[in-house]
Amino acid sequence: MLKLKKLRAAFSAKNIDGVAFFDENDRGFFSGFWSSAGIFCVFKKSAFLFVDARYFAAARDFFQNSEIKVLKFFSEKSDFQIFFADQKIQKLGVDFSKISVAHFQKIKKLFGVKIVNFSAEKIRAEKSKAEIAATKKACEIADAALLQSLKLLKVGISEREFAFLLEKIGRENGADGVSFPPIVAFGKNSARPHHEPTDEKLKSETPILIDWGFQKNHFCSDETRNFWFGKKPSKKWLEFFEKISAAQKIGISKMKIGENISAPQKVAEKYLNAKIPHSFGHGVGVEVHEFPTISPKTRGKFGENFLVTAEPGLYFDGEFGIRVEDLLVISKSGAQNLTNFPKDLSSAILKDFF
Repeated sequence: MLKLKKLRAAFSAKNIDGVAFFDENDRGFFSGFWSSAGIFCVFKKSAFLFVDARYFAAARDFFQNSEIKVLKFFSEKSDFQIFFADQKIQKLGVDFSKISVAHFQKIKKLFGVKIVNFSAEKIRAEKSKAEIAATKKACEIADAALLQSLKLLKVGISEREFAFLLEKIGRENGADGVSFPPIVAFGKNSARPHHEPTDEKLKSETPILIDWGFQKNHFCSDETRNFWFGKKPSKKWLEFFEKISAAQKIGISKMKIGENISAPQKVAEKYLNAKIPHSFGHGVGVEVHEFPTISPKTRGKFGENFLVTAEPGLYFDGEFGIRVEDLLVISKSGAQNLTNFPKDLSSAILKDFF
């Protein structure tokens, strides 16, 4: 497997004998098998997946004719030390950001090897064609779900009701789940970037912000659109709708192979002459927030087949907020958009609903 080859090259370069993944998303991404519990161990010439009785038969069948061997958790604590000794493991990589201090102390004693910090986030940033295809499908489901859901907007519907309908329609259209609970914000609630839907009811001549995403084959989509529910948007809302849209385009122009990850937010903020109160974007994969965080503080460069969002936003407390977000894949020809719900001004003004 190409993923394991990259993984082995990464930990070998740091003089580590192998890595152990306890996190569900790391296990699933690198092994291809998804379970709520388990340990995936990758060594220089072998790989093992430890699972309990709930998953053993399914994992055994999944990895037939594979280099990955499936084992049940050892019943005796000392068996882990024997296992690592047999594999000649002295230094084991573990992502410290994914475990607690108590868990670290437990595995250090249980495994009997030196535990060092190792993150696979940069390897996870490079997606395969199949993973990009799964993400594209998740985006298509999201686009279709919002298009259907908007027809149900009416005066008196609550944020909570609309969020439920949006999620329901997405699942009916083939989504395996949501990337995160949908953010539906009416009026002044749209000035809160991570607003949780309430019983706030929709009124006429009201700004709306919707941030939503669905999963397909474990890969996530993420998208944000803004609307004006009425016929007469405020002058300020119109001004910043255009500004944020332009800032996104300027930032996306810097999202290309070899460009500094810090660049998009810098140029967007320069255009806006204002600080965006969150990152310009982030990586997306089996988790909706992955490496890289696209902000001025992030070092490194964009690589081919990175899946990233572009989501500049500005927020005016007590009035409204505007954030426009798309999910893109970084390719040799630049950043290719995978989210295609209309975001032009004429599509954003929902005047035909009256």
